Amino acid sequence: MPARRFIRSERGTISIDWVVLTAMMLGTALAMGATVRGGLEDGLPDPESAAMRGLAVQRAFASPHCPDGVAAVQVMETARVAAGGEDPVDVAAWIGIAAYRTDADLRAEREALRSAVATRATLDWTRDRTLFAAAGCALVARGLDPA
Repeated sequence: MPARRFIRSERGTISIDWVVLTAMMLGTALAMGATVRGGLEDGLPDPESAAMRGLAVQRAFASPHCPDGVAAVQVMETARVAAGGEDPVDVAAWIGIAAYRTDADLRAEREALRSAVATRATLDWTRDRTLFAAAGCALVARGLDPA
């Protein structure tokens, strides 16, 4: 009998209305969330994918001062060290450290390296040339013209 009295009373009806409405709103919100999440996962590329990283690097370093990006500079540096060059440079690490330098300091360092690179009579890849190219890539990554 108490259940029948609860259903017939006004308080019981309002309580049931609130429970039903709240359940419907929760169900709708969950359905919308699942739909949006599925659409976002399917529509956006995975930022961790190699293709996405390559695209970001290509966009960041599309400049005559860093035409093939950091990877190309590192390849040249690796070849230099393999040919007997000393004091290898980790280009990506150097650019990471250069991020803490001011634009003016980075430009000044690149200008000093430009002089060292320009005085070389040979076209061999040198440590100074690696640092010069890395400084150019760092400036391009900042959106600056290294010239």
